[in-house]
Amino acid sequence: MRIFEILAIGLWVVNVEILILLLPVLIGYLLFTYYSYMYAPKLMLLLNFLVIISEMVIEIYDLSFNIANGIRSLVGMICITVVSTVYANAQKVDKDTDSTTIYENASLRIVLDCANGACYKVSPEIFEELGAEVIALGDNPDGYNINQGCGSTHPELIKKEVIKHRADYGISLDGDGDRVILVDEKGSILDGDDLLYILAFSNPNRTGPWSGVVGTLMSNLGLEDGIKKLGYKFKRADVGDKYVSKMLADKGWMLGGETSGHIICKDLVSTGDGTIAALKVISSLLLLEKKPSEILSNYNKIPQVNKAVPVFNKDIINDKDLKNLIKEIESDMTVGRLLVRPSGTESKIRIMVEAPEKRVAEKFAADIEKLIKSKL
Repeated sequence: MRIFEILAIGLWVVNVEILILLLPVLIGYLLFTYYSYMYAPKLMLLLNFLVIISEMVIEIYDLSFNIANGIRSLVGMICITVVSTVYANAQKVDKDTDSTTIYENASLRIVLDCANGACYKVSPEIFEELGAEVIALGDNPDGYNINQGCGSTHPELIKKEVIKHRADYGISLDGDGDRVILVDEKGSILDGDDLLYILAFSNPNRTGPWSGVVGTLMSNLGLEDGIKKLGYKFKRADVGDKYVSKMLADKGWMLGGETSGHIICKDLVSTGDGTIAALKVISSLLLLEKKPSEILSNYNKIPQVNKAVPVFNKDIINDKDLKNLIKEIESDMTVGRLLVRPSGTESKIRIMVEAPEKRVAEKFAADIEKLIKSKL
């Protein structure tokens, strides 16, 4: 009996607590019912007004949506018309300036030195397909004769052949086909600096990805000055086409190269390609109806002397006497540059000296060469 009494008291306490909690809700409900009854007409008017306002908002939204769609359609039609016109004009320009047409109409005679290397077959076929008369050299590889007395490292061969055959151009590739040196109709050798300048000169755009050109530490000071006068920015990368390519990527630019003939035209390929570079240079010259000498007369190279000294250990570059001599020469130079560096591919120390007079550059280079040899 005691247990039932305890349970009854407990239930009563719980019910009282629940009643206390529900009391405000009950009072609120009663008040809401009373005022709803008293002010129902006014509330209905208010609700009707809100409904009308909401319908007006929806109508305005629908109208603005239709107007926006109409404007969007109109703009779309205008854009389509403009793009179609531009595309049609671009097709006309491409047709008028198609490389095949350019080469066929030019009736070019080209001496092509393939260095007994990778391009011995494909490069002559490309130029022949474009309508040029091709006199091929270095197109008989045997697996051993690559670059032997031929190719871009021996431009004297193609120079002689261009004059002999009265050719319009000479194209000299290297063994793996990523470098190119050109020779004009007079037998003048055009190195990578010259080719870069021709490509920069022929390009009418100086903005965005075409706002700058990348050279290397070996690029002639005259090239830098000439490129800047054309309205470009000019930056120097470390020697090596991979460094040129990296700087082009970092800057977002399209054109770069090395004096040795690595030319990178990123609008066409992502790395150096001698055949493509030659095609672009010659196409640019034909479109401008100019000889290389006419364009290159706009910039002046500073006399440059290059030497490569064979060494057993390239650490000689850190020799104290050599560093002192370099500092002494640099202090004597008012105009020009001096670069002494270990070769990246051979056991050699490379010396590059630029000076207003060739004899001065030759003397400085000879002094450095003599000191290096004395340390061997």
